[in-house]
Amino acid sequence: MLIIKFVGGPFDGHQQSCLTSPSQLPTDVIWLVCEDGLRLIGGGDHQQRGAFTSVALYGLDWETGTARYRFAGAISAKDFDDSLFNIT
Repeated sequence: MLIIKFVGGPFDGHQQSCLTSPSQLPTDVIWLVCEDGLRLIGGGDHQQRGAFTSVALYGLDWETGTARYRFAGAISAKDFDDSLFNIT
């Protein structure tokens, strides 16, 4: 099992287990950010509170010799929704 670490942004320090080979990891990932999601990652109980507040983008980084995702930026949930709506 591969363990991927997230560096920077709202998920800084989070480690995610993954059942894939390093060569099959996506170059970029987006994570929807909400209060409950951050609480769950921090080991808290699920309370299903709060709407999505933003979308965080992480890019795959091999600089340390191991796969990790480095924070690249974030946009508001509204801007993300608007951009999806405008895709034709």
